[in-house]
Amino acid sequence: MALAVGGSRLMGYTTAQGDLQLRSVLAELMRERGVSAAPDEIIVTAGVTNGMALATALFARPGDAVLVEQPTYLGLLNILAVQGVRPVGVAMDDEGLQLDALEAAIIAERPAFLYTIPTYQNPSGLCMSAARREAVLELARRHKLLIVEDDVYGRLNLEGSAPLALKAQDREGLVLYLSSFSKSLMPGLRIGYAVAAPAIIERLALLRQAQDICSPLLTQRALALFIEQGWWHAHLRRMLPRYRERRDALLQASIASCQQQSAGRVPSAVLAAGGPCPVRSRGQSCILARSRGISPSCRVMSSRLHPMATATCASVSAASSPSALPSRWRR
Repeated sequence: MALAVGGSRLMGYTTAQGDLQLRSVLAELMRERGVSAAPDEIIVTAGVTNGMALATALFARPGDAVLVEQPTYLGLLNILAVQGVRPVGVAMDDEGLQLDALEAAIIAERPAFLYTIPTYQNPSGLCMSAARREAVLELARRHKLLIVEDDVYGRLNLEGSAPLALKAQDREGLVLYLSSFSKSLMPGLRIGYAVAAPAIIERLALLRQAQDICSPLLTQRALALFIEQGWWHAHLRRMLPRYRERRDALLQASIASCQQQSAGRVPSAVLAAGGPCPVRSRGQSCILARSRGISPSCRVMSSRLHPMATATCASVSAASSPSALPSRWRR
């Protein structure tokens, strides 16, 4: 369909910032997350991981500190390691980042930025409360701290409505927003996007052009048409009930197999949940978990370990088939 509409020119290059038609569609999607953004405030990336790598290259230097939630997304830790940047973990509670710990880390480390997944955090499944979001933004304002918000799970709410993006409350341009279609459509698409002030977008585009020029124009235009026709929203409506079924199966399996040692909190989103596991050592936890398709705690803790890293905990994906979940926890 995209070729029929756009013709053979879709087989060529586009700008490093991305196809204007797709960026216009993404600007409309951002309004659903509470963010008013123009197409020139958006850059198309090769997924959120590419956006994180670009942001790290732009704002951090080898030896710099980046604040991360503890635990955090493994992919971000890999990016920081490759670029020689130090991850510094900040403890969380049920409302998100602990404010005292966050401010202490800001003062002690003078970080390049804070990386956070405020909506349905990976791997914990936590959703930062409204009050905590405002408090985190206030700390960022006070200390002039850049926040990199990963909102890749923001559309995957299973209970009620998802909170608006953290960037929706950003009035000073302190939040660089990242998202993608890897979790809401398909990971192999490799299309994500970043939203920030035009001056930042221009600098990100220069980095992107130096790396791989651009994302494929044909793929970008096909996605734009898919969204414009309403098919992406329809896909979400079909997909979320299935994920809800898988989340429920995951929670039932974890309670049954871990003798109710898990926290009992029902995640409002979907892709992961975690809890303690009845094994004798952290090393055993890592070995056993990896053999069963479960992510052990030792993989998602920053290099500066918080005491919770010594706990024998693990997370498992709710995107797995419901029939496979009980055996993963039980074994």
